[in-house]
Amino acid sequence: MVFAHFATQKDILVFPCLRGVGLCDFMTLNTKTGDVRKYDIKFGGTRWLFNRANKQGNGGMRLIHRVASAKQKKLGIELIYVMADGTVRETTKRKNNE
Repeated sequence: MVFAHFATQKDILVFPCLRGVGLCDFMTLNTKTGDVRKYDIKFGGTRWLFNRANKQGNGGMRLIHRVASAKQKKLGIELIYVMADGTVRETTKRKNNE
């Protein structure tokens, strides 16, 4: 599903990992810009969040956020989620206040 998401984008080539378990599941190459991006696929599971500040009830269903390992961060590997309905959700990078 994720490969099809990227393969349908213009100027993107997808290179899947051939060895199975590892730090990176696939890479993409933008043939126009030469940009290479590495991804690790995660299932986009959700959990019920009870919002204690809201006396009326709940906070709704929320995505369970995963964290990249130290090696993945060092190598620039991004996490990407595949949701239960088959949609693909890319993570957004946060800016550090340093």
